[in-house]
Amino acid sequence: MRFWKVCAIVASVVAFVGACRHQSNVSATSAEQPTYERVTPIVDKLTGTAYGDSYTFAGDGCAIVNINGRVPIVTLDGVSALKVEVKGQGGYWGVGIARRGWVRWYLDDYLPDGVMEFKVRGEQGAERFRIGFADSDRDGEGPDTDIHAYLPISRYATVSQEWQTVRIPLKDFVANQPKVELDDCIKVVLANDGDARPLTIYLRDIRFVTHSPERPIPPIKLNQLGYRPHMVKVAKISAPATTLRPPQTFRIVDAATGRTVFQGTLRKVAENDPVSGDNVCATNSLWTAWASRSPLKCVTTFTTTCFAMQCGFTFCSGAALL
Repeated sequence: MRFWKVCAIVASVVAFVGACRHQSNVSATSAEQPTYERVTPIVDKLTGTAYGDSYTFAGDGCAIVNINGRVPIVTLDGVSALKVEVKGQGGYWGVGIARRGWVRWYLDDYLPDGVMEFKVRGEQGAERFRIGFADSDRDGEGPDTDIHAYLPISRYATVSQEWQTVRIPLKDFVANQPKVELDDCIKVVLANDGDARPLTIYLRDIRFVTHSPERPIPPIKLNQLGYRPHMVKVAKISAPATTLRPPQTFRIVDAATGRTVFQGTLRKVAENDPVSGDNVCATNSLWTAWASRSPLKCVTTFTTTCFAMQCGFTFCSGAALL
C-alpha cells in the first residue's frame, strides 16, 4: 500500500452571519444587537386521530381516554390539538409525548434562559396537572430508570377556557430535579397533581426555546468510513440557522504557504432543519480537483468563523480512513 506524503491544509468556510430570527420586542431603532431565538420543537404539526409517538397510563380508579394507548388528536377552534381527558376519582394518570420517531434532544446549552413553552386550554378551566420532561437515562440499571422533572402548571398559569401560552423556565425544572440529564431528553410528560380528578385539557405547539448561544460544535463533517481515491470527496457543513446562511463559499489553503489550492461554492442541502435547527451545506467535489496531484497523507485543520476542529485521514490505494 502506497501512502501519500504529509501536508497540512486549512479549509475555511466563509460564513455570512445574519439575523434569522430575533425577539419581537427588540425595537428596529434599538442600538442593541438582535437576540437570536433557538427552538427545539417537540409537537408542532398534528395530523390524524392520534399522536403515534405517545403513551398513556392510569390506575386505582382513574382512567384516561386514549386511542390504542395513544393521545387523541382533535380539532378545536380550527386548530389541531392533543386531547388529554381523565375520568374517575382518585388514583393516578400519566402521559408521555415524544418527538416524531422518538428522536432525542438536548437542553444542556439552553440554560440559563431556556423555557418550556406550550399552548394550553381547559374544558372547564382551573384544571390542575403537572408537566415536565424526562431523560432516556440509557446508563440506568433498567428500562424504567429515566428521570422525570415535573412542575405543577398552577405555579405558572391558571388554565382557562381560552388558549394561552405558558412558559416554564428550564432552571426551575433542574432545581426541582437536579438529576435530570439535559443532554439526553426523550419525552414531555404530564401527570396528576395530587389526587387525580376528572379533567379535559388541550395542548399544542410544545417546544423548548432559548436565546442563549449554541454550544460550539465543529461545523465541517466528513464521512468517517472514508473515501476511495477516485471517489468524489464531499464535506457537509452545518451550523445553527442564525450563523450559517447559504449561499457560501469555501477554500482549501496550504497551511505551510497560505496558498489556496482549491475553492468552490457550497450548495444548500437543508435550511433550518426541523430536527437540528441547522442550515446544512455541502461542498462541490472537495478533493476531486486534486486527482492529478501527487498522493498525499493529510493531517487537516478545519476552521470557520465560529468553530474549529482537527482530524487526520489517510488516502491510500484502497480507501481513505478518518
